[in-house]
Amino acid sequence: MENSASGILQFLPPLFVGALLVFACYHFYNKYVVVSRELAVNLQKLARTVRSMTEGDEQARRSGVGKVFMNTPLENTWKDFAKTLHAQTTVQEGLLKQTRSRMTVPAEHFFSVSAVIDRPLGVDYFKHLPGILTGIGIIGTFSGLLFGLSNFDTSSAEAMQTSISLLIAGVRDAFYASAAAITAAMVITHWEKLLYYRCLSALDELVDAVNSSFEAGV
Repeated sequence: MENSASGILQFLPPLFVGALLVFACYHFYNKYVVVSRELAVNLQKLARTVRSMTEGDEQARRSGVGKVFMNTPLENTWKDFAKTLHAQTTVQEGLLKQTRSRMTVPAEHFFSVSAVIDRPLGVDYFKHLPGILTGIGIIGTFSGLLFGLSNFDTSSAEAMQTSISLLIAGVRDAFYASAAAITAAMVITHWEKLLYYRCLSALDELVDAVNSSFEAGV
């Protein structure tokens, strides 16, 4: 009965590590993978729409670009950028009319990586998630060893043989859990980098499209 209880206790560390791995992977997929894909797609759509307005009347272009960002997470960012556009005016038929807007501050100053990508994705947390998973795997391994050693019975040859079997089984399961945690950490690291660079590329396209829509200078 005691050996059975000891065997069950030795399964607790790998089960705990496995449960944390499942939760971490699920959280990573829902809070980072899904959100980053949606963000990259939206940035690419905005970039294509803004770039399609490079021709035509400049004033209509500014109004059109503003409408593109309306009701999007970047609406306030656009409004802050629009405040820096210098209105160039001329006299037409005795009236002072605005003919164009010149860009005084580059768009990347407002459409920055930290504001558009890092903050919505919670990048600071997910960059450290692989290290957290690796640490959990190591803790699971040592926990399995501690459970096995603490229940090691040397009272008789038969009890010692049973304890050795339980210890080896517990260590094996703990190492499996640790290997799974390290593997998950490596996969998450690679996946996170790919998705992050995709968002960076989409943001670069958007910034370039906005900069191309307005002439620089005052």
